[in-house]
Amino acid sequence: MYSRNHAAPERLVCHGGDSEMSLRSSSVLSQLLIVMVGVAVMTGSQLARAQTFRGGIHGTVDDSSGAFLARAEVKAANEGTGQVYRTVTTSAGEFTFQDLPLGSYTVSVRQNGFQPLEVSQVTVRAGSIYSLPLKLALLRLRPR
Repeated sequence: MYSRNHAAPERLVCHGGDSEMSLRSSSVLSQLLIVMVGVAVMTGSQLARAQTFRGGIHGTVDDSSGAFLARAEVKAANEGTGQVYRTVTTSAGEFTFQDLPLGSYTVSVRQNGFQPLEVSQVTVRAGSIYSLPLKLALLRLRPR
């Protein structure tokens, strides 16, 4: 049985025992509990954000001499859904497809003066980036 001690209103006295608990102490414990719950929620949200169900493809496009090809058109087509993603290479010949749904992709690249190239079964896995270096061959002109 609990009752308030009139001499010290911030104290809660437990009858039948020697233990007393200050209301201030219980308030501090409540605040500590709130802080601990807050930290747990924030940590949980960070962990949930760290779990990803997407991946990416990053690569370079160059020619047979090793020179990077800028502004080449790169396409990634999801083999399961048919969804197509497009980009162009940077001045350093790099391309990136970020935040792709998981699955197999066909990556194709085109550049004027070069033979088109297509690579199938590029597998995008959760939380990882597939590295795909591509080398284009010069377009062979037919003699007239």
